Amino acid sequence: MSQHSASEASSQCPQGTSSSPPHQPRALPLFPVEARPRPLHQPLQLPLFPVEARPPPLHQPRPLSLFPVEARPPPLHQPRLLPLFPVAARPPRPQPVMPRRQTWTRTDPFCGSMSVIGMKQTMEDAVNIVPNLCLLRMQFSEECSMHFYAVFDGHVTNLVSGFCRAHMHEMLRKELLTPPPEIHGIPLMSDEWWRIIMMRSFRNMDQLVLTTCPCGVFGNNCGTHSTDPVHLELVGSTAAVVVLSNNQIIVANCGDSGVLLSHDGNPIPLTIAHKPDRQDERARIEALGGRITSTAEGGRTTVEHLFAKTRAIGTKSLKRYLIPDPEVVIRTRDAKDEFLIIATDGLWKAVPPSMACNVARACLGDSHPPFYANENDPYGTRYLKRFLIPDHEVVVRKWKV
Repeated sequence: MSQHSASEASSQCPQGTSSSPPHQPRALPLFPVEARPRPLHQPLQLPLFPVEARPPPLHQPRPLSLFPVEARPPPLHQPRLLPLFPVAARPPRPQPVMPRRQTWTRTDPFCGSMSVIGMKQTMEDAVNIVPNLCLLRMQFSEECSMHFYAVFDGHVTNLVSGFCRAHMHEMLRKELLTPPPEIHGIPLMSDEWWRIIMMRSFRNMDQLVLTTCPCGVFGNNCGTHSTDPVHLELVGSTAAVVVLSNNQIIVANCGDSGVLLSHDGNPIPLTIAHKPDRQDERARIEALGGRITSTAEGGRTTVEHLFAKTRAIGTKSLKRYLIPDPEVVIRTRDAKDEFLIIATDGLWKAVPPSMACNVARACLGDSHPPFYANENDPYGTRYLKRFLIPDHEVVVRKWKV
């Protein structure tokens, strides 16, 4: 009965329709998941922020290089930097200033210099060493080499002392190579010949200082320093110059610097300081109307209450009294000569000549003496601490190796 009713129900359904099965089978894809082709049109994803307000990425992806850093080939074309100026208007490249070559040979003596500022705030002294300054042709075509050594002690500032260091040797070289007319007929390298040469060199140096502004402009009308009396009226410097030839020692001194010769173990001063307490210097200044004053009994003697020296280069305000004329001493070299000490008054005020020679002899007694002295030397440091020497310049010149 039940089977008959079921068949009847099925026969009553319209043709072309059927009831869905309880479970629909899943169709398999034509391609694997990995090889499935991409859709032809990607849906456009709108940004969360406008383009202007989009925040920058936190981490910028770094592109990987095809080569290791060490094996990476250089670029084929280097970028060319364009000049800031046109080629025609480009400023010239500054050329390095090469110092004057100073050649040393085994025949040249050992020498060295040392500068100590002492208790002062500024260093007013200067030193200049010029080996082989020039060659003078003697008799029978013999050439004589000249070596130049000098110290300069400036007062008020170091302007004139530095100016002398730069130009004094040039003044002397000019006089040696182009002799003036007044030495015609005078034997070459005689005492009178050397006195004229040194006198002209010092006077020309003094004239150059008086006509040169401290800023380096020739003439006093530079517009900047010409109204400052400190720069033009009071600045000056002493000068102690030594010229050494094959057989002579020529010393020219102007002021209170000094030159000391050690001869066979004995100190021999080659200069006498130009100070107001010298009878000849005092008489010369008083004859010109100058005043020599002393601060106390046996104290400091000065010229016009200003300077304790009677000769100097520069010092325009007292040029009538402080003349630039040097005292020249010529000495024939001897086999017993050991060394020369050229120093400003700062050394001679504190160290006696005999002690200075002993210290220099101890420093030069090494089998390999240095070319240049320095303040680290144990002998020099010991006496500097003992005497508290003021600012000074020292040149030690040795010709026996």
